[in-house]
Amino acid sequence: MISIDTLRADHLGLYGYGRDTSPHLDRLARDGVVVERHVAHSPWTLPSHMSMFSGVIPSEHGATEPVSAVSPARTLFPEILKDRGYRNIAFTTNILIGASYGFSAGFDIFVVKAEWNAKTVSDNALRWYLGDKRPTFLFLHIFDPHYPYDPPKAFRGRFGPGHPGVDKIQKEGFYDYFEWMNKHGAPERRAAVDLYDEEIASTDAVLGRVFERLRAAGRYENSWIIVTSDHGEEFGERGLWGHGITLYDEMLRVPLIIKTPHGVCGGSRFASAPIPQKALFKLITGAALPPAQNAAAMTCTDEGVPRIVADLADAGPIIAESDLVGPRRYAAMEQGRKLIEPINVSAAGVLEFESGYELYNFENDPKERDNLLTTGEGSMAERIAAKAGALHQASCRTRLNYAATRPGERIALDEETKAKLKSLGYISSSGEPDAGVALDENCMPIDNPNL
Repeated sequence: MISIDTLRADHLGLYGYGRDTSPHLDRLARDGVVVERHVAHSPWTLPSHMSMFSGVIPSEHGATEPVSAVSPARTLFPEILKDRGYRNIAFTTNILIGASYGFSAGFDIFVVKAEWNAKTVSDNALRWYLGDKRPTFLFLHIFDPHYPYDPPKAFRGRFGPGHPGVDKIQKEGFYDYFEWMNKHGAPERRAAVDLYDEEIASTDAVLGRVFERLRAAGRYENSWIIVTSDHGEEFGERGLWGHGITLYDEMLRVPLIIKTPHGVCGGSRFASAPIPQKALFKLITGAALPPAQNAAAMTCTDEGVPRIVADLADAGPIIAESDLVGPRRYAAMEQGRKLIEPINVSAAGVLEFESGYELYNFENDPKERDNLLTTGEGSMAERIAAKAGALHQASCRTRLNYAATRPGERIALDEETKAKLKSLGYISSSGEPDAGVALDENCMPIDNPNL
C-alpha cells in the first residue's frame, strides 16, 4: 500500500490531467483497477490515514487533532493481518503517521523519517520488503508533493520557469506562504502549481523504479499494489491555499489504483458509485484472506471490476470532516449530491466561518460552482431541499455522536514536534480547533434555533 501525501486525483494522467506527471502510475492503472471517485474523510493527514487504518470516519476513531490519537481499543487492519500470519512493515515520512498517534499497532517494523524523500524511503522500505519471502504487508508513505514544494533538480523547471518569490516565501512557513499567495496573482499561482506537478512527476519516477524492482524480484505479478492519497491540495481556487480547511472536491477527491494479483480484472475502471476512504480497511483485510476463501471476491462484475472492489461502494452518505482550523465543519455525499458547510475567505484573506450550507451535484458540476440551494424552481427546488435535509441529518448525527463520545486519546507534543507541525500548517497561532456549533438532539443550533 503506497500513500502519496497531498495528491489530487485530477493532477494524474490516469484521471485526465493534461500534463505528463504520472506515466508510471498510468501504466500501473492499466494493469489494475482505477476508482473514478475515491473520497477522503478529511482534508488533512492524521484523520484521513486513521480512517484508512481503522475503517471508520474521524468522528468514530477520534484522531481528529494534532493532540489526539486513536484509542488502543480500536482494531487497525495491520493487527488483523498480523493475526493471519503476515509480517507487517511501515516506512512513513510524516510525523502525523507516527507511533504516538497509534499507527504502529500490528507492525513488526515501523520507521518514521520525516527528512527522507521518495527515493530514500522507497529504497529502505524495499530492502526490508524484498529481504524475506514470507507473506508481507508493506505500508509506504511518501511526503514529496506536500508543501513546501521543492522538486529535485532533474525535475525543476519541467513544467514552468519558476518564480523566485514563491521559492522564497515557502521558506518562511505555511501561514506566511498562505498570506503572501493571497496577495499575488496568476503568475505566482502558476509557479506553485508547476512546482507541485514537478514533485508529483519526480515521485512517479521513483515509483516506476519501485515497480521495476518488484518485477525483477518476481513480486509484482502475485502482489496486491494499492496506491492512494490522504487528501488533495488547493491553489487559490476559492481564495485558499494548502489543505486542512475546506471540503470541496480539490480536497476530497483522491486517487485509488488497485492492482490485483496476476492482473485479475485489470485495465478496468469503477465509476458506478463513490468509494469512501474508510473502505480501504475492508479491501486490505479482504485481500489478505487465503485465495480459497477469496475466490468469489476475485471474479469480475459486469462492469469488469473485481467484486471485492465493487463491494466497497458505500450505500449510505459518505461523511467528510474539517477539524484543523476553526469550528468543525462537515460534508455529506450521496446519490450525486454533496452538502457542504462552507468556509469563506474575506477580501483581506481572513477565514470566515459562517452558518449555512452549499449543495452541489458533483456528477454534473465536479468543480462545485453551482450551489443548488440558490437555484431551481418548483418541484426541483423541493427535491433539492429534501436531499439537503437528508444529508444535513447525516452530518448532524455524526456531529452529535462525536460530541457525545469524544473517542480519541489525548497526547502531549514536544516543542520540536509543535514547531514542525506549525511550519507545515497543522498548528495555527490561534490555538486548537474548537468543537463547532452546539446542537440539540433534533440537530438545531442551541444558541440560534432559527438557523
